[in-house]
Amino acid sequence: LAIPHTVTAGWLAARAVGPKGALLHPDQPVFAHTSAVFVGDPLRPPAALTALRQCLAATRVWVETQGRFPADKFKAKLLDALSAAEATLDP
Repeated sequence: LAIPHTVTAGWLAARAVGPKGALLHPDQPVFAHTSAVFVGDPLRPPAALTALRQCLAATRVWVETQGRFPADKFKAKLLDALSAAEATLDP
């Protein structure tokens, strides 16, 4: 099945509806629905990126100054996760 439609960015899902006659509910139509997926370039409003960067920076300060961890490796793992999250915000 091909439907000519151009999507520049956004969420996309497919739905199929058939005739009545479902096994569990014979009076209802047969149907199926896919999970939604994001297509195109993600929308990244500058204000949202700034807010996320500030949140990550504040979390990093907390981890480095107040966070208590049973072992240094847990602190390092959290700092690595923060670095990875920060990296995803850069184009």
